Amino acid sequence: MEAIMSHYADEVIFSSPLILKSRTNDKGTIHGKAALKTYFKHALSKNPDLHFDLKHIMVGIKSITLLYTRKQVMPACETMILNEDGLIVEGLSHYPVDSIYELL
Repeated sequence: MEAIMSHYADEVIFSSPLILKSRTNDKGTIHGKAALKTYFKHALSKNPDLHFDLKHIMVGIKSITLLYTRKQVMPACETMILNEDGLIVEGLSHYPVDSIYELL
């Protein structure tokens, strides 16, 4: 968990439809590294076999987008906005529009 969290800034904002599915909150967005760590721990405890198969890496000026397959079946991507130190200050998870209702 510490290796994962080392990539995030203290003031990170993370948004995902899976936050809504997990009923973490009704906004779909988590604020702060401590709250994100709690969310990730909970998600991993419910999905101990969770893994992602990386398909593509896209880079921008101050961001990176990873395209991957989640649990071998669902395409997904995450865009991460980086600060000057290369830490993630915002994470945005995306899923196919035809699968989003299954997630919620």
